[in-house]
Amino acid sequence: MKLSPRQLFILVPLGVFLVGGALYGLVYGLPAAATDFSSLKARDEVERMRDGKKRMPALAEWARLRRSLERAAASAPDNAQILDDIAFLYAFRALSMDGVAELADLRREMFAEAAGYYRRAAPLRPMFPYTWAQLALADHYADGDEQEMWSAFDKALAYGRNEGSVQLMLAEIAFARWSTLDAKRSAAIAEMVDQAPEALQKPLLEVAERYVVELPGFSR
Repeated sequence: MKLSPRQLFILVPLGVFLVGGALYGLVYGLPAAATDFSSLKARDEVERMRDGKKRMPALAEWARLRRSLERAAASAPDNAQILDDIAFLYAFRALSMDGVAELADLRREMFAEAAGYYRRAAPLRPMFPYTWAQLALADHYADGDEQEMWSAFDKALAYGRNEGSVQLMLAEIAFARWSTLDAKRSAAIAEMVDQAPEALQKPLLEVAERYVVELPGFSR
């Protein structure tokens, strides 16, 4: 299973979001439920993108989905999942620009927009590692605030070190910056790879190989 950077934002299992949404509804009641209903179609479209069942939509449709979700977020600003969905739309659009040199600046701007929404969502679910990992990855691709990126990286590692999707996002950041990574983080990532199940260890090592990183105990 060879993963490209583009795939990293669509790895969060759908079940995580379904459970998270159900718990959110129990806590916040009918106002959140009404907001969820009003944006249900847009959120379903985003889930299909996350699940790999829907390609990047044309710009007009993408903008329509974004507007629908932004209206929902305005009605329920503490709904972390809607903020996550908007962030994903920006990140997914940015990833569609991979390899197009003339769009590099726009790609970074789109990732910066994604980071802004992940930044709002993450404190609303402070122990949910996926959003912290996605914030760190968006900052990484946007060449954003390094202090924020590493703070989010550390939280994702603390809360989701055994979650495969989180591991792959953290590996992308860590191996891209391996030469400047501090000893504590590099040791934690090496341990994470060493203890990963075989099925996940292979794609983690492929990320390391892509960035020409050799880990102790692993040969190419």
